[in-house]
Amino acid sequence: MAGVRLQRQRRDKARKYIERFVTARPTCAARRRGETIMAKARQRTHNQVLEKMADLIDARHRIVEQRPFIVRETHTEHGQPVFEALATFVLAYADQTERDYASLVKAAKSGRIRVARSEAR
Repeated sequence: MAGVRLQRQRRDKARKYIERFVTARPTCAARRRGETIMAKARQRTHNQVLEKMADLIDARHRIVEQRPFIVRETHTEHGQPVFEALATFVLAYADQTERDYASLVKAAKSGRIRVARSEAR
């Protein structure tokens, strides 16, 4: 049970990083676009995808495995569970993106690089 709770915590943390990254764009137009995309994604459910990826057999949905579309890997080549590997990647990517953006802003403010600016529509 503790493993499931840890997975949920990692998944929730990854979602927060992704949502913060998407909504923390430098312009209002980009931020609105990101929020629109996130709202649209939240409206979609697994049932919409399920109909395309599964067959109904004996009143139950059975996923149709068609390589390379669906592959049920449980562990990476190095033996790490796939969920943990993905969570590690997402968190590291989000952290690096934040650091890169902060460096870019710092360089722009110091005048080390020139930045083209456009007005929001």
